[in-house]
Amino acid sequence: MGKKRSGAISDLMARRSNLIELVVVAVLLALSLEFVGGSLVEILPLSPQCILATGLILGLIALGYSLVRLFGVRRRSQTYEGFFTYHKQMNSLIRVPRYRYSEKLFDYLRGAFSENEALKAMWDKEPLADIFKAEVDRKIARRSFRSVEFIIEATEYFFVNELSLHLSSYFNTEANRSKRLTTLFRNDIPDLLLSNRFLETFSRPMEQRPQFIERFSTRKHEPPREVVYAMGKGGAIYNRFDLTLPVNSRVKRLSKNSLEVETSRFRLVSTVNFNAINTFIPFKFHKYILGVDIPLDTRDFKVEITIDVRFKFGALLSLAGWDYYRWVDSFLERFRDSFSKEAFFESIGWEQALTVLDCICSREADENAV
Repeated sequence: MGKKRSGAISDLMARRSNLIELVVVAVLLALSLEFVGGSLVEILPLSPQCILATGLILGLIALGYSLVRLFGVRRRSQTYEGFFTYHKQMNSLIRVPRYRYSEKLFDYLRGAFSENEALKAMWDKEPLADIFKAEVDRKIARRSFRSVEFIIEATEYFFVNELSLHLSSYFNTEANRSKRLTTLFRNDIPDLLLSNRFLETFSRPMEQRPQFIERFSTRKHEPPREVVYAMGKGGAIYNRFDLTLPVNSRVKRLSKNSLEVETSRFRLVSTVNFNAINTFIPFKFHKYILGVDIPLDTRDFKVEITIDVRFKFGALLSLAGWDYYRWVDSFLERFRDSFSKEAFFESIGWEQALTVLDCICSREADENAV
């Protein structure tokens, strides 16, 4: 795995601590200069106006530097590049083992199509394999292509689900349970439900979905239990939506491919970018890992998610209560590990694995030749 990166809040706290130290040093330095300056006034023939102007200019320079040091960290932006592999003839994704984003994206599409035949029909009518031809012949904007829309929405759902899982884990301790937390459920995010078909479908109550009817008919006499996650017929998914956040937090949509989580101290904005552009995958990965004998049958698409953390002005002056917000740093690390293409190939040690696989294949070829 790659080296641990400094988080947005950790960086903010470090810089603010440095600023406090700088202020203390500045006060001591000012006192020292006061004594030195008093002596210079007696020695040098300077007017009081000149001394005042010089002092103001130096003070403004010091203040400006301090403000730049502190407020320069009000925004932390990071773009993560992921990928998925698409089989053109089958018009379906290929699950990449041990790559969480690819595995979940495959499950999301299968689960949604198993419940909604209309979605499957739209996916088949405007497949990713035809996107360039349709863009030229029918002048269809790439972003409005139905299959592109599905990838964007499924990727956004992946982000929301990863955030939900991380928040549940982070706040699931006695120390972090308090009245300063609030939990947002399905009914608290109507604008997200209406704009993301995967979120709306997977969080819908199971009793309203045919794929899960059998689950209820076989447990008529059992006491009701709260279900967080379940699988139904054909790969259908039930995943209860919940986000545990500090009080006065909210989630809202900013644009078709962007949403915002707002707390009292910062705004976290995620933006999904997918324009059906190819990405480079290491040579022989398809053969050894995906079992694809003809690489030309597949295409590897790049998907990007940009996460912006924007601190509010008042947060910079807050000293206490940061334990309720430090989940941002650990979430960014977690999300990189589950989504980033770079992190995935680091985690499987691809270069070392490729050397071993080449040696094994070479040895097998020599044995067969004999």
